[in-house]
Amino acid sequence: MTILTTLIKEDNHFQDLNQVFGQANTLVTGLSPSAKVTMIAEKYAQSNQQLLLITNNLYQADKLETDLLQFVDAEELYKYPVQDIMTEEFSTQSPQLMSERIRTLTALAQGKKGLFIVPLNGLKKWLTPVEMWQNHQMTLRVGEDIDVDQFLNKLVNMGYKRESVVSHIGEFSLRGGIIDIFPLIGEPIRIELFDTEIDSIRDFDVETQRSKDNIEEVDITTASDYIITEEVISHLKEELKTAYENTRPKIDKSVRNDLKETYESFKLFESTYFDHQILRRLVAFMYETPSTIIDYFQKDAIIAVDEFNRIKETEESLTVESDTFISNIIESGNGFIGQSFIKYDDFETLIEGYPVTYFSLFATTMPIKLNHIIKFSCKPVQQFYGQYDIMRSEFQRYVNQNYHIVVLVETETKVERMQAMLSEMHIPSITKLHRSMSSGQAVIIEGSLSEGFELPDMGLVVITERELFKSNRKSNENVRKLSQMLKKLSLTKI
Repeated sequence: MTILTTLIKEDNHFQDLNQVFGQANTLVTGLSPSAKVTMIAEKYAQSNQQLLLITNNLYQADKLETDLLQFVDAEELYKYPVQDIMTEEFSTQSPQLMSERIRTLTALAQGKKGLFIVPLNGLKKWLTPVEMWQNHQMTLRVGEDIDVDQFLNKLVNMGYKRESVVSHIGEFSLRGGIIDIFPLIGEPIRIELFDTEIDSIRDFDVETQRSKDNIEEVDITTASDYIITEEVISHLKEELKTAYENTRPKIDKSVRNDLKETYESFKLFESTYFDHQILRRLVAFMYETPSTIIDYFQKDAIIAVDEFNRIKETEESLTVESDTFISNIIESGNGFIGQSFIKYDDFETLIEGYPVTYFSLFATTMPIKLNHIIKFSCKPVQQFYGQYDIMRSEFQRYVNQNYHIVVLVETETKVERMQAMLSEMHIPSITKLHRSMSSGQAVIIEGSLSEGFELPDMGLVVITERELFKSNRKSNENVRKLSQMLKKLSLTKI
């Protein structure tokens, strides 16, 4: 997608945006989702900073991630996936979502450059204090000495469960001088010790339990998105006892026994093993100063907000749902006064202190002092539905107006087929650029976006397979014509 970003960054309109992006509160209007992604990706490529992109929900985060992967290396693209916070904390955690969250928090704690997509729920979710997370990042190297007891305790703090044999993600074992660990991220790891020295590190197969390749060093990530140390447990005991005593006299007598059972079910005072899956429900009582994900970002991070008004609507709903949920579990004896899962500060307060770039499709009023407003003219691309005549006419119009035409198809084979089709339409096209792209011709490249877009002021149009060949049941005759043409070109399905 280098062709597309090259065209974008050379344009005066983008350069105007680039100068204020991350420097001052700015409202950018008019851009479609895919055009917006292109601008954000190019800004990220030109910076040496972390970039936080905030969305109203996880669905939107997933959509933007799909498009961003066309421009940003997968190793530098991160997402913090959180859906319904209250439901998640009271149900079994998805290993996939948990591993994504851990990957993101770990990268942030290490100060890595990256483009981070965070839905509002993830932005407001209570987290382990940053310093505690940083203190539980471990890298093991062959030849180093370790304190075995301290190391094993740290694994427990990080959410790992001790078993006799490791067979599932999030487990570890100690057998003689061999420590097996199955992290959420990466392969199962086997560490062989010579006394306290790491003699070898290898990955291994959990099915056969056989060791495989030697590794010189390995990062051990957490198995939970919360760190629970002995100090945390001590603080939790005090806070939970106080919460229980405050809640008991304020609820109906009929549910006080239920509250007592809930209190005792956490087994903080009898057990020496603490289940992260259960204790995560008490996150509001765990830490003296809990963090949110914004605390993990560097102070010079660039922040972009996708559709501010939608975020505010989601925030209002989240607050109501959270209040209702907490009230219900307290009234039923299943929760405590003071229990919460999100930070109730307004969205604007959470990102206060950062210059923010707000993207909105339409012009809008915002309760924020804006330093700049940048308006783009962006149009959707016509849906052709495989209609050959309309397709030819529209491509010819772009050529006549000296547009830069970028056509995205999903495979290399389709690149060749698309060029053959444009040749049949007498539309000049190329599939490779040696220097720069001339206007008035199409360049066909392998790639995919959720939708195409036209930027008239830039003289740029991006057309995807979605616009070219998405079916329309009403266009049977036109599809038949196109099929005949494809047959003539000896093409199969495009």
